[in-house]
Amino acid sequence: MASVRTFLRLLGLVYLLAFVSFGIQAQGLIGAHGILPFAEYLKAVKEALHGAAYWNVPTLLWILPNGTAMKALWLTGCLWALIAVFGKWQRAAMVVCLILWISLCSVGQDFYSFQWDILLSEAGLLAIFADAARVRIWLFRWLLFRLMFFSGMVKLLSADTAWRSLTALTYHYCTQPLPTPITPPGPLDEATALNQHVIQLRNQGRFSEAISRCRSEDEHHRSQPISLAAPRPRNPKRLSLHPHPTFPPECARRWHSARWTAPRG
Repeated sequence: MASVRTFLRLLGLVYLLAFVSFGIQAQGLIGAHGILPFAEYLKAVKEALHGAAYWNVPTLLWILPNGTAMKALWLTGCLWALIAVFGKWQRAAMVVCLILWISLCSVGQDFYSFQWDILLSEAGLLAIFADAARVRIWLFRWLLFRLMFFSGMVKLLSADTAWRSLTALTYHYCTQPLPTPITPPGPLDEATALNQHVIQLRNQGRFSEAISRCRSEDEHHRSQPISLAAPRPRNPKRLSLHPHPTFPPECARRWHSARWTAPRG
């Protein structure tokens, strides 16, 4: 459980950085005199959706849609994020941080509808139930898989040809908020863009192939008849459980168990 507590501490730190970052920019982006005032946005949503507005835009700011309430939310988020970092009431802290983060992102409009904002919400929801159980671990792995795989797919499926021509990073380095004189040359940009495709698409494909192979191998060995005359090892505890080259360790353990256990009756 120490690893789970460490994970929650680190996620609390991420929440803290997210809330602080929001607080620094909030008034200029969605404040009363900002680019997209959130109070006007909530009013327009209410007029358009009526009762469904609360479901479509879940935020505590419906109670008091003003700058003071918004400031109170992100400051409260910072406080509970620090509580998680210091290891106190971590589960409760994760619940509060998730509610406050969704409340702020819901009124963030164009500024808080990016992939990383949604990612923090999903990771925060899973973190509430985080433990050493296999199902929870695989839910986190599934989240990481979707993040990487769809990050690669959206580049290729978009109408932007920069990613297909491997010139996207050249454009990025020249137009990012703080371009530097050490921007890599063109060939290195193209190699980096190609490597990103490989990391996000090819390697994630291997992840899904491993899962499918595990299932198929498991079904295959379960369908094989087990002989009652099969010799049993003298010392079952010494039986090697190293994974077969073609399927993951979990399949290997189940296969060895089925191989050396005779059916009852």
